[in-house]
Amino acid sequence: THDMNLALEYADRAVVLHEGKIIADNTVSNVFGNQETLQRANLRESSLTKLVKFSGISCPEKFMELYLDSNRREEGA
Repeated sequence: THDMNLALEYADRAVVLHEGKIIADNTVSNVFGNQETLQRANLRESSLTKLVKFSGISCPEKFMELYLDSNRREEGA
């Protein structure tokens, strides 16, 4: 999917292709927290990615991982 918010909500893993080659294969939080990967693949930032970026959080991948885990636990409760 090219819907980053949908991917953040439902996927645990993200594989990103660029010009027919895999350029990223990792957790969603690691892939979407990597600005270089998003730019190279021409992917839009999710609202969460934008929030992390503008907040100046030092470790965006870890923050996103904790946020997503917390959000999924709340939805499962």
